[in-house]
Amino acid sequence: MSKAKVLDKIRKLLALAHGEGATPSEVENALAQAEKLRTKYQIDINELEISPNDIDYEYLLMDTKSFEPKHWISKLCSVIAFGYNCKLIKNVKANGKIYMRIIGFTEDVEMCENAIFNTKVIVREMADIQWKINGKEKTFRHNYILGFVEGLDERLKAERKDKFVIEEQAQKYDLIVYKKDALIEGFISQNFNNIKQGRRTTSYITNAEAFHTGRKDGAQRNYNTKALKN
Repeated sequence: MSKAKVLDKIRKLLALAHGEGATPSEVENALAQAEKLRTKYQIDINELEISPNDIDYEYLLMDTKSFEPKHWISKLCSVIAFGYNCKLIKNVKANGKIYMRIIGFTEDVEMCENAIFNTKVIVREMADIQWKINGKEKTFRHNYILGFVEGLDERLKAERKDKFVIEEQAQKYDLIVYKKDALIEGFISQNFNNIKQGRRTTSYITNAEAFHTGRKDGAQRNYNTKALKN
């Protein structure tokens, strides 16, 4: 386990232990686990305080295909970044390609990057399957993708509102998020003050059926592409 992962795990255990609704047994168990990890990986108590030194960023390729909505990948990145407490900086051009920066705490950035990559694969596969099922209608994939991202956005917002972390639940997570957000904003202002943050763009819906099918699929937690193929 990397040091960043250990620190993130310990911080969440401590947040759970100090949650107002935590029972005595939950507090005792969380503190015991946190101390066990701290001792095992030789983590100094001062390292548990999050700081700008824990912030990192990665570049994400905007590899939109010709039959897909123009800005759907940037919107997908924005949706998932919000779920992982990360921010987007738009667009960097290099070698004829367009990239976005995903900025956040190291562990969050890593998970966010993986989630974006995996979700892109899922969206494209499901859009292609549904397109074939629905007679290969010209605008179907375009509108299905828009709907899928909308449904995913609604689900992730609901999960964050209910204080669910993607990997585990932590009480008082909203306070941790607030501090993370403030530090990330400060990092962006200091390092990327001349670059605009990513904004979601609006695309017009021309096939309501495809959009609503995508929205329903995007709102689900599990995506069963094998079932659709059969």
